[in-house]
Amino acid sequence: MIHPEALEDHEGFLGDRMAPIQDLDFELAFFMRFMAFMVKTNNPINLELLDQIMPEACAGRLGAKAKALRLAAGWKRTTLAERAGVSAASLKRFEQTGLASLELVLRVALSLGRLAEFDGLLEPSPARSIDELEQRLARPLPKRGVR
Repeated sequence: MIHPEALEDHEGFLGDRMAPIQDLDFELAFFMRFMAFMVKTNNPINLELLDQIMPEACAGRLGAKAKALRLAAGWKRTTLAERAGVSAASLKRFEQTGLASLELVLRVALSLGRLAEFDGLLEPSPARSIDELEQRLARPLPKRGVR
């Protein structure tokens, strides 16, 4: 669930406009208000920012992209499901909503010939300077977190 506190530093966004909207769940109401705010303030809609506050948006686009690749290959949903070793119902849910296990997403990506694209995910950010790179190389990563 998205928490209003996540955007407290976005000046003018929340204010008194966080009153509940009837017949809409919180995430949809939040999304609609966020989009209205972006338009009102003439800000371009930044998909990276949207993904940071709404992972569901990223997941939904990923499912839609998988469907587009399947259709471009001329495959029925059942064909891709068989090739990926997943149920057709799970694949349908992923394509329509973005909801899926990581294993299902990776199996689908493999079947569509796109698994290598996942290899670069969660890489450390590039060093901004030679000094930062040297500092990273000088100290090994800890085996556990401290916080």
